[in-house]
Amino acid sequence: MRDETRARIFQAIAELGYQPSSAAQSLVTGRSHTVGILFPLEGGDQGDSRTASLNTIQLEMIMEANAVVQSRGYALHLYTQAEDEVALKALCRMCDGLLLATVRLEDPRVEYLMQQDYPFVVLGRTEHAEGVPWVDTDFEHMIYQQIAHLVERKHREIVFLDRPERLFREHLGYSVRARHGYEAACKRFGLQPVIYACDVSVEDGRMTMHKILDAHPTLTALAAFNDVAAVGAYYALPERGLKVPQDFSVITFTSPGFLRATTPNMTAMNNTGPLVSQRAAEMLMARLLGEKLTASQVLIKSELIPGETTNVAPAQRMVSARP
Repeated sequence: MRDETRARIFQAIAELGYQPSSAAQSLVTGRSHTVGILFPLEGGDQGDSRTASLNTIQLEMIMEANAVVQSRGYALHLYTQAEDEVALKALCRMCDGLLLATVRLEDPRVEYLMQQDYPFVVLGRTEHAEGVPWVDTDFEHMIYQQIAHLVERKHREIVFLDRPERLFREHLGYSVRARHGYEAACKRFGLQPVIYACDVSVEDGRMTMHKILDAHPTLTALAAFNDVAAVGAYYALPERGLKVPQDFSVITFTSPGFLRATTPNMTAMNNTGPLVSQRAAEMLMARLLGEKLTASQVLIKSELIPGETTNVAPAQRMVSARP
C-alpha cells in the first residue's frame, strides 16, 4: 500500500471516529477480552431458586472485581448458573478467564478447569486445593474471634446464628469452615455449642431469635454468621424485654455500611469479601496478561470493627414470655 493511500485511510478513520469491532478482533486473536465471574444465587424462601438473589456482600465482591478487570481493559460478565461440565465448557468458550465463587469442599468444576488448564481463580477454596489458584477469607478465624471477644466479656452461653442449613449440608466451603470455627472456639473455651440456622432475611432472624430464647432462656450472647438475620435477631431482643448490650450482646460480621442498620451500631468482624474478589481479579488478570504472580493462594483474615452491641455478661436477668 502506497504511503499516500495509507495516510488517507488513517485520516478517514480519525474523522469518522471508527472503532474496531470487538467481535471481529476476537475472531482474529482468539481472545474475547472478557472475564466471567460465576456467582450462583443463594437465598430464596426455603431454598426456592425463583426468589433467590445476590446479597449485599456478593454485590460488593462483584463491583470490586469489575473495577480491577475494567482497569486492565477487559469487561466482566456475571453468570449465575454453570453447574455441569457442558454449561461450564460453554462459559469458558465465551470468556478468556473465570472467577469461580461459592465453591464446595469437593467441587468438580475446579477439577475440570484444572484439567483444561483454563485461566481461573477461586473465590474461596476446596478441601484439597493443591495447585489451585484461590483467594479466601479465613472463616474459622473470623468466627473464633467472635467467640473470643464474647468470652473476654465473661459470656459463657453463646448461640451461633448460622446461614441456611442447606449450605452446610451441601458442603459449601465458607459454611463448613465458619461452623467449624464456632465449634473449635466452644471446645477451646469449654462452652456448650448452641447452633441455629435460618434463611437470610431480617424477618426470619427475628422469628428465629424468639425460638432461641424459648429454648435457651439463659443465653447472654449471639455470634452471627448470618449478617442479615442478625439484624432481625437484634430487633427481637427488646420484644422479650432485653436491652442490647446491657442484657444481651450481639456480634456479627458484615460490611461497615451495613452496621448502621441498627442503633446502636453492631459490633462485628469486617467483611473481607470485596478484598477477596479484588485480589482474585488481580491474580487472574496477571495470568491473562502474562505478568508475574506474587502468590497463587491467599488467605485473608478479618478484623474486629468496634461497635456498641457487646458488653460484659449480666450477672442475672429475666426473659419475658414471647409476644
